[in-house]
Amino acid sequence: MSPAAQALSMIFLYLAVVLVVGVAARLKGTFSISEYLVGGRAFGLFLLYFLMVGDIYSGFAFLGAGGWAFRFGVPIFYSLAYSAIAYIVFYFLGPKIWRVGRDQGYITQPDFFEGRYESPILGLFVTLFGFLYMIPYLQLQIMAGGLIFNAASFGLMPKEWGILLAFLIAGLYVYTSGLRGVAWTNVVQAIVMLGMAIAAIVYVIPSLFGSLGQMFRQLAETSPRHLTLPGAKGDLGYAWYTSTTLMSGLGFWMWPHLFQNTYSARDDRRIRITAVFAPFYTFLVAITATLGFAAILIVPDLKEADLAVLEVVKRATPPWFLGLVGAGGLAAAMSTADTLTLCPAGLLGRNIYQRWINPGAPEMHVARIIQRLTILVLGISVFFAFYAPSLLVYLLLVGYSGITQFFPGAILGLYWRRATKVGILSGLIVGEVLAALFLFVPGWKHPLGIFAGFWGLVFNFLMALVVSLRTTPPEVKTLRKFGLA
Repeated sequence: MSPAAQALSMIFLYLAVVLVVGVAARLKGTFSISEYLVGGRAFGLFLLYFLMVGDIYSGFAFLGAGGWAFRFGVPIFYSLAYSAIAYIVFYFLGPKIWRVGRDQGYITQPDFFEGRYESPILGLFVTLFGFLYMIPYLQLQIMAGGLIFNAASFGLMPKEWGILLAFLIAGLYVYTSGLRGVAWTNVVQAIVMLGMAIAAIVYVIPSLFGSLGQMFRQLAETSPRHLTLPGAKGDLGYAWYTSTTLMSGLGFWMWPHLFQNTYSARDDRRIRITAVFAPFYTFLVAITATLGFAAILIVPDLKEADLAVLEVVKRATPPWFLGLVGAGGLAAAMSTADTLTLCPAGLLGRNIYQRWINPGAPEMHVARIIQRLTILVLGISVFFAFYAPSLLVYLLLVGYSGITQFFPGAILGLYWRRATKVGILSGLIVGEVLAALFLFVPGWKHPLGIFAGFWGLVFNFLMALVVSLRTTPPEVKTLRKFGLA
């Protein structure tokens, strides 16, 4: 059997298992929006935990972290630092989001913003921004899948074929089984991605260098700039590192799919336990970043940095093992892509179609519309992955910056009774505009070295506070719903 056939056989076996698990999960009870999008709010600790870690640790965690380490060096460890902040935020914020969602029947993130601030317009803004930022994020998972197939097959399988195969399978189980299918496949995928990463580093580092310490000693002699801030490129210093860490940690749970998945828990105790033990999966980023450092020594002339992990593994292991590691990378990409397909479809179906186009539509009808929209969402992302591979990737730079601008509305809405719809909407617009300006306008980029999204967050908060104090507060009956009166 050829090397490519050995590697691809492992990946195909993995895909077959995922498809069977995802379709077999199906839906329980009556088909409804709640069952399809949030699993009927019935997930226990096991499903909730793997749903969350599978969604969090994406193609970036498996391929991108190694690519960043290869390209920039230690600035990649901002991702470990912000994870610590993010899980602390989730421990306190997650249960409150869940309780409000249960009591008020919320299913999507815009439901919360519209209900708390008595503002359909604010809900619409959150819907549109959330959809805009998730599409390029989904596109990146799709492109990661194509890269994995191409690299694992030693160039035999074109990226486009890999994209179509992997995400056709993801689309099938998302369409048939909704969040329940996503959760059960994430169990398989989360175990595979972490297991293969551990196996890779245990095998590769001793094989190539003798020990981890010896590898870093060689790296310190060969390229010391990779091991200190501001990194190998010289432009990611302490201000960037600190501001990016804070911004990402605070805004992490503002991604619409993670916010929405919180509603799927059976009770708030399971959310807290998940927040305590989810950081275990941060080892995945540490491992793949370490393999990225190894690539600096093994394949210093690598043109495509995101292939650093697979290229190092390819040079140290037999082809079948490369296939298993490729399956781990595909698991990371698919376990995020499936929810990034489901959630935007929910935003379009519930918060655009049901809220604005056909408000009187029956529950079953809207649920079927959302199910069909999953095909549209995945199709849009695959189209851009094929025909505009760099266009939407740039939007992801705004993505994290933009998503973080939801944080003031969420935190103030849950803890401050004076937060108003005008204040939150004003802050959101100011934050989004500043983040975009500081990312893309020449001469404005990252003033003082502070990341653009953090500037947006600061002025967002200030605007929200000042305007809220000068505008009419929400009605008392609304505040009572949120335990604020």
